[in-house]
Amino acid sequence: MSQKLDYKVERPSQVALQAKIEGPRRLLPDTATKFGRQALIGYIMERERAFYEASCRPIDPYYIEQYRVWLTNHVMKNAQNYDIVLQKQLTGASKKH
Repeated sequence: MSQKLDYKVERPSQVALQAKIEGPRRLLPDTATKFGRQALIGYIMERERAFYEASCRPIDPYYIEQYRVWLTNHVMKNAQNYDIVLQKQLTGASKKH
């Protein structure tokens, strides 16, 4: 049985890496740039859409689009890091809106 952790992230701009993760992990936007920070916010909004909607928090289409641009430019070009399940979720989400 899979267990989902809710870290209750409220301010994604204040997220910091606490420990080094060994082994492969999902490629995420680089927060060293403004575009990367905006793309990361979009990733969080997209991934936690149900939480945002349940708590009446706005989902800003600008940040979602920044994440999709980043996804296209950085992840899809490298099939090794590309998560097909995520792409299907993004495609399905864009059809709903």
